Amino acid sequence: MELSRIFTRRRKWLAGIVGACLLLVVSFQNCSAVGSASGSKSSKLSSENDILGAQALEILSAKCLTCHNPDKPEGGISDITDLNFLLYYRLVIPGQPEISDVIRVIKDGSMPPGGGVSTNDLAALNRWILEGLIDDSGNVAIPDGSATLEPRYSSIKTRIINTKCLGCHSGANISGGVDLTTYATTVANNIARAGNPNGSRLVTSMERTGNDFMPRNGARIPASDIAIVRQWIQDGAQNN
Repeated sequence: MELSRIFTRRRKWLAGIVGACLLLVVSFQNCSAVGSASGSKSSKLSSENDILGAQALEILSAKCLTCHNPDKPEGGISDITDLNFLLYYRLVIPGQPEISDVIRVIKDGSMPPGGGVSTNDLAALNRWILEGLIDDSGNVAIPDGSATLEPRYSSIKTRIINTKCLGCHSGANISGGVDLTTYATTVANNIARAGNPNGSRLVTSMERTGNDFMPRNGARIPASDIAIVRQWIQDGAQNN
């Protein structure tokens, strides 16, 4: 009888071990399936983003690169196909096509000269910025800044306004009633008064003494750059 009880307990013990092992195997398979599905979904999203990005850069290359390349950096834009450049100078703002300069100048007809961007191409660029462009601004390398700042709106917009001012003066963030999103808003309300740099808030705010200058909480804009802004306004603050 004693021997029989021992064998019975051993069978129960072995059955328990086998059951536990089977449970672990099933759990592992389920976890693997979940991980595989998650990885597949992530891979699919990454692939879609890559496709949107490739389409967008192909459009920019075909329509814009002729005038915005290292040999001909119109408006201070030295490479329209360099994603770091586009992000750093806020020509494209992830998730916000409505205030991204690339979209804005195409929609208002100022770029490319004479038009040429189809409705489908504009929609593709819009979708890329809205859905496929990742906000990795913390990892964006500072691009080559060899292009010279010029006394032209397009150059000042790219090199100074976009990088130093738009955080507080565009979209929903219009601090002090100063909207620098577009040319029209920049020349309104004494922000940039044609022929009168001393009466232009864009200049006077950057030249304030003490710690009250613009950009607020940022480094002071070099006097040489402010002189370029002054020259642009003195020459008539044209949309060029």
